[in-house]
Amino acid sequence: MQWNIPEVPATLVPEVKKISGEKPWMWAATLAFACCCSLLWILLLKKYAIYSLVFPVIWFAALSYRYISSVHRYAAMEAWQKEKDNIRRKWTEWAGKRVAVIDAYVALPSEIALNDVIAETKGNERFDCIAFIDEENNFERPLCHETTVWQLEERIRSLAEFSKKLTVHIHTPDNDIYEAWQNKLINMSETIGIENLDLVIMPLQDMSEFINNWFEKSEPEGIHAVLSAWLNPDIDDLEFTETVTWIVFSSQHLAKQNNLPIRAWVQRPITLDDGKQPQLLKKYVDYGLHGEAVDAVWFASSHEEIQQYMDGIKAAGGDWHYDRNSVLRHNPGLFMGPLASENQLLMLGLAVENTEQKNQLFGWNTDNGFYMGRLIQAYGNV
Repeated sequence: MQWNIPEVPATLVPEVKKISGEKPWMWAATLAFACCCSLLWILLLKKYAIYSLVFPVIWFAALSYRYISSVHRYAAMEAWQKEKDNIRRKWTEWAGKRVAVIDAYVALPSEIALNDVIAETKGNERFDCIAFIDEENNFERPLCHETTVWQLEERIRSLAEFSKKLTVHIHTPDNDIYEAWQNKLINMSETIGIENLDLVIMPLQDMSEFINNWFEKSEPEGIHAVLSAWLNPDIDDLEFTETVTWIVFSSQHLAKQNNLPIRAWVQRPITLDDGKQPQLLKKYVDYGLHGEAVDAVWFASSHEEIQQYMDGIKAAGGDWHYDRNSVLRHNPGLFMGPLASENQLLMLGLAVENTEQKNQLFGWNTDNGFYMGRLIQAYGNV
């Protein structure tokens, strides 16, 4: 998402150059000199005494011009300051637009504890790749694990209390897994037995584009859920860790109107073009973060790139909240191996589940640059 925020100049009023050595006492001395000239005029040329006032009049005219110029300049500066504040307020509101996250669920194989991944519990790291296993120890490739299916059924049932229409976008690595989950969702809607539930299912190709749509003028209507079922291969592509992420989005207006149970907010993201990264980071810090410190980072990128972005945010005036009891830069790969580059929703889901840290940045690489946004924990309905 592009941030075409214009540069706001500090002032539009040209600086008034002071006369070299200009001091208040010089104006008094000049007045005294003008009075002396007038007095000499009267003494020497009594016949034309009236013209002796020309010297004080010139002095008064010069002083009046100087005063009026200062007043006008001050008024212009004050007017521009108000206009500048209005411009900044407008763009701060634009950058601060939020979308509500009303539900989230991250399913991991039983060998991986969600809290260990979030808190990065030392000693519980895993580097082998594991998958969901059913009760008979059989491998289920489509990631349709019984516990995960039951969790989603309960969540759809809860959402039906707020809306009779639910759009589910399925994000998967191949068509086989998509069809498996599509069929599961259709069966869920029938199993739940909720009458008049309008369940719309469609594929999702680009997670960044999906999020961007919520911040356009024609934002999606109703409640939309994203189901991301992904395989995260190891370096040899022989084994993999399966993850299922479920996040439900709603517009801010709809969430407040229907008193939806808001878990977190996703704030307007930004795409960092490599050629304009410092300037864009400065705008994001000024208008997006707006003086708030960042508690955590969930970036799906290399260690070097993550550090580069963090250093850039710091250089742009951003602030990090360092807590010895919390992790600032999260690395889920320590527990489940390398993540698939397309598994972006997992990073966002983990940020939602990380309720101990309020302001969190998430991001991943795209063809147009690094895509970065902020997730803000709601801590109750807002």
